[in-house]
Amino acid sequence: MSLIVSGGIIRNYASSLSPPRKTRYAGGLSLHMNYSASAATTTNNHLCRIITQADWGMVTMLVHVRKRSYSIETEMDSLYRVEAYYDNFNIDYVSGDTRPQISFQTFGPSGSGQIHENNNGGYYRDAWGRDLVATVPYYQNIDFELNVMSTSGFLRDRTTPLTTVYNTAFNSTASQSVADSWGFGRGVWFNSAPGTVEDT
Repeated sequence: MSLIVSGGIIRNYASSLSPPRKTRYAGGLSLHMNYSASAATTTNNHLCRIITQADWGMVTMLVHVRKRSYSIETEMDSLYRVEAYYDNFNIDYVSGDTRPQISFQTFGPSGSGQIHENNNGGYYRDAWGRDLVATVPYYQNIDFELNVMSTSGFLRDRTTPLTTVYNTAFNSTASQSVADSWGFGRGVWFNSAPGTVEDT
């Protein structure tokens, strides 16, 4: 089952990110990214950063994973539902193959999922965060289609640097001072070129 409504697949290579376009559909925003791994190296690629806070806002999206090269095997096509609400972050298998190709990575102080405590100053609510990571095995080429239904907050791409949204790089964890002084708010930052999504 394909969730693409219009437009072609937009490729976003791990070696050099090219600007994927957005596709509007009835429920929200659709982003298409493509990552490859060469030689005997499995790569972990950043899809987006999700930040929630202590209120009723939520993040929901469907992620369709399609293998495009290397060999024919059972893990060719899969669909997952990604949900974030307060401190609950879930990746649920929906259909297709069950090979885990997306996962969450924490980036709060000491690897914590909580990225801010309002008692320590800064932002007025407790907040939690995860990076959504795409794993690509060696020699493979995989498409990741993100169908975003709700972000409940900011919607940003690389027009706004990742470290502006939360001052910690991908594959790193925050210092306690970064967590205490943070004040950006909730939403989703996508690892896509400037101008791909609205900067609202």
